[in-house]
Amino acid sequence: MEPGMIALAVVGAFVLVGMLALFVLTIRDTIRQDGRWGMNFKGLAGVDCPVCDEPMPAVRIPKNLSQMVWGGWTCPECGAEVNKWGREECSDRRETSRKRRRPRRRAADD
Repeated sequence: MEPGMIALAVVGAFVLVGMLALFVLTIRDTIRQDGRWGMNFKGLAGVDCPVCDEPMPAVRIPKNLSQMVWGGWTCPECGAEVNKWGREECSDRRETSRKRRRPRRRAADD
């Protein structure tokens, strides 16, 4: 076999394994109804906001890149971000990580 054909076969194998992994992630998250990779075939029409119980709009207008790529809504009343499964999402992950950190100790001025 030529070296070019071997390289092509290796690249093809990597692409196939990658596609298989994405397929498995999609099936797993769809069955669990949790996670980013699954598909929600029902949508959120007829579902209420988990924060204020306001009905979610039937037409989804993404407010940020995450909602555009992974799905989700923003509640028109309270502004809560809801993922594609109807659960509230933390809109600012950096804010929650700041809350968990301990305050820094200040060096004693001697």
